[in-house]
Amino acid sequence: MFKYLVTLVFIIILMVSVASASPLQKGDKFPNVELKGELKDNQIEYLGLQGAGPWKIADIDADYIVVEVFSMYCPHCQKEAPYVNKLHDKLLKIDNSKKIKIIGIGAGNSEFEINFFKEKFKIDLPLFSDADLNINSNLGGTGTPHFFLVKMKDSNLKTVYSHPGRMKNCNDFLKKITNITGR
Repeated sequence: MFKYLVTLVFIIILMVSVASASPLQKGDKFPNVELKGELKDNQIEYLGLQGAGPWKIADIDADYIVVEVFSMYCPHCQKEAPYVNKLHDKLLKIDNSKKIKIIGIGAGNSEFEINFFKEKFKIDLPLFSDADLNINSNLGGTGTPHFFLVKMKDSNLKTVYSHPGRMKNCNDFLKKITNITGR
């Protein structure tokens, strides 16, 4: 009987903690989480990072950063991958300095899974592993996909846009983030 009672209490605590978690919203401080992953030289250069990593979000040389939280097992993320690639390409074309950059964080995904996702969907933007869901937890336990637009200012990271789910239309999403950033 005691075993069942302990199990029931554990399940209730787990349900309450999951129900109370919510993703970061506009105006929330964005955590300066550690980024782990195997990046190509051009991706390290794109982000303006130094050394071999791991890095922190604040190490990225940008005015703003789009952070996509995804999972290789998420069918919506798989369908979204070509549009995220297009968004990355469009940001590269309109933004030749350090204004807006984009990264992906694989929630619950190992480096092996990230590399599989990169190859399968021909992803060129920098992707980082979050195998232990530590980053996801710091972002409020968000579902996938979820997009954050983060203002980077003197290591004071601020969420200026939080978008759960698919972006639906790459051009509309780009217009939304460029309106927010004034670019």
